[in-house]
Amino acid sequence: MIRADVLAAIILTALLVAIAISVLMVLAYEYRRRWTITNRRLDRVLREQREIAELREWYAAPAVTPEHERGDS
Repeated sequence: MIRADVLAAIILTALLVAIAISVLMVLAYEYRRRWTITNRRLDRVLREQREIAELREWYAAPAVTPEHERGDS
């Protein structure tokens, strides 16, 4: 038969391991949540920058007229 102190040590160890696993799971969840939010923000900023660059190119482009309107044949 297992002695009481050995049984208590086993139960305490199992309890501490369960608590440690729970804490790690919470930390992993929070890290993943923050990472997802950061990625979404980064994606939004990059998309906005890309749209701004496209608009700058569009406004900076010289007006192109078709050849038949220019008179060049």
